[in-house]
Amino acid sequence: MEYEKIELPKDLIRSIKVIVDKTKIFADEKDFISQAIIKEIRKYKEI
Repeated sequence: MEYEKIELPKDLIRSIKVIVDKTKIFADEKDFISQAIIKEIRKYKEI
């Protein structure tokens, strides 16, 4: 799989890290971001 890099504000990354650390639902910040993006894409797939 090929990857692209995106820039995110540090405050957003810190917030994501807190969620990942507190919930233990996601493997890491990358997993959280990937799942969030996939969830949003699914909303628009029917368009």
